[in-house]
Amino acid sequence: MFARFLTHRNVYLLGLAGFLFGLAMSEFVISVSQFLLAANWLVSRNFKAKWERIKTNPAVWLIWFFYLLHIIGMTHTLYFDLGADELRIKLPFLLIPLFVVSEKRFSKLEMKGLLSVFVLAVILSSGFGIAHHFQHRMDIGYDARSSSLFISHIRLSLMIDLATLWLLSALLLGNEKKWVKIFSSILVLYLAFYLIQMQMLTGLVILPLALSFAFGFAQSESIVTSKIKLIVALFGAVFLISSSFYCYQIARPFIDFKEHFRYDLEVNTVNGNQYLHQLDNLMQENGNQVWIYISDPETRAEWNKRSKLDFDGVGNTGESLRATLYRYLTSKGARKDSVGMQTLTAEDILAIESGEANIRFVNHSSIEKRIYQTIWELNNYQYQAGSYEGHSVAQRIEFWKVGWQAFKIAPIFGNGTGDVRAMMSEQYAKSNSILSKESQLKPHNQFITTAVALGVMGLFSLIVCFVFAFKYSIREPVKLAFLVIILLSFISEDTLDTQVGATFFAGFYALFCCQPKSSELQEEA
Repeated sequence: MFARFLTHRNVYLLGLAGFLFGLAMSEFVISVSQFLLAANWLVSRNFKAKWERIKTNPAVWLIWFFYLLHIIGMTHTLYFDLGADELRIKLPFLLIPLFVVSEKRFSKLEMKGLLSVFVLAVILSSGFGIAHHFQHRMDIGYDARSSSLFISHIRLSLMIDLATLWLLSALLLGNEKKWVKIFSSILVLYLAFYLIQMQMLTGLVILPLALSFAFGFAQSESIVTSKIKLIVALFGAVFLISSSFYCYQIARPFIDFKEHFRYDLEVNTVNGNQYLHQLDNLMQENGNQVWIYISDPETRAEWNKRSKLDFDGVGNTGESLRATLYRYLTSKGARKDSVGMQTLTAEDILAIESGEANIRFVNHSSIEKRIYQTIWELNNYQYQAGSYEGHSVAQRIEFWKVGWQAFKIAPIFGNGTGDVRAMMSEQYAKSNSILSKESQLKPHNQFITTAVALGVMGLFSLIVCFVFAFKYSIREPVKLAFLVIILLSFISEDTLDTQVGATFFAGFYALFCCQPKSSELQEEA
């Protein structure tokens, strides 16, 4: 019986299922699955038929050409070892399209089975994450995003978006049984809850955009009815209005903020000590300016009476305790003096020691906090208020600016595969960046990263892959959704420069765009 099951087709499907399962669960499983697929491809032979399918499939040649440019980029790289690692990471660009185009098209049942395995892996990965979250959420310095145990929380959020959209497609467009639709609805709600609970802002921003684009722009009335398009359009409008209003309410203290003038401020504390007013530093908490009404002697004395942590040291999470304390007092509307210190409760002291800088979010971990933090970082960047260190949004803006300068060094053919980090380091030094060496990273924008490495030639090649893929997928919402998810992720991430990110893109690009046109089954060897 086992021998009857062990056909080349079944081994191929098993390899792809393992590949899709590994995306959210294990890089090791991804590697083993690719070895299995490669061995099956060689053993199945029938190379003439495979070549016929390969040579007539433009999607395969486009992604292979993009990979070829990386190989060409090795001819002028200064860091061959880093370039070789880039080629290794992007090897799925060669392999997965090859395996998929060589076989017959998937039946609807086979495609449903493969995507179901992918959704199962996403559910399991997020399930372990949510369990870890509720176990550790009260720990000092805990970050909800650290509960993505198997892969990066950003990559997982992209996979959750794709899984959610496939489930929604089954709900809206499929002829599934009632219990399947109920179960799918529960899974969609669970995945949405996970994104919110784990503060995955990237996934939360991309999901409604991908949903609106995929279902709103699909061009087949037989697949997406006018009624569904109307529902999606209304959902998009409601979501845009409500989310904009929600973000506006969070940002309102920053919008309504008015600068202070020195003649408006008191000079001395009630104890006669002189206040320090840094009026040029416009950092804010809850609409109040942080670096005014400061008396270090008074706050130092009062703090050291009530805490074992030194006022001039760091908190339990490694941040400057003085800065955290002053931000926290400001969030309460209190001054940074002995009187302000009297407003702090024992719970406040514990929160400050644990790195919490705003009373609004004590024992309150939510997406609201993540949105507030993002606005706070952008506000500080605008006013050059404080360091960008450890603040992902502000750092990314700095990465992009430096990346643009690195691109201009060799705009046509790029600086070479593997040279991105070196070129970035050179530009950080030239610009006298305030970021520490540890924080001077790659662009965190796939378009800029590709342009720095391969120039406009590489960037154009990447864009052409997507243009063709959109044309190929215009009638199928899930395929459109995948492309939108990947493209939007490129704005804030070097998606293709990580093993999981490159494999995620290559795998679904192959599944959705590289299947052969013919559905005839070649003879099994």
